[in-house]
Amino acid sequence: DAEIKIAMVAAANGLLNVQAIPWGQVGVDQKEHLRETPLIGQSLKPGSHTIFVRQPGTDKSVQATISVAPSQQVLCVANFSGEPVLNCH
Repeated sequence: DAEIKIAMVAAANGLLNVQAIPWGQVGVDQKEHLRETPLIGQSLKPGSHTIFVRQPGTDKSVQATISVAPSQQVLCVANFSGEPVLNCH
């Protein structure tokens, strides 16, 4: 059944949530499509991914490589107040 197959694939993916202080634009795996924070529930295939967050209007940006397991939720927080940092867990 097609619905069951789609549900199984979605469950096997991980989920990415990204927040930024004060705010930012997020890119995943060097794709040009940037989304504004907060980014909630972005589905990612299991494996390694590069997360990039920039603060528009400044030259501040941060990136990190994360490893996503099936059904895992990953939270990344970019902090641009002071020295820019991106923490993911």
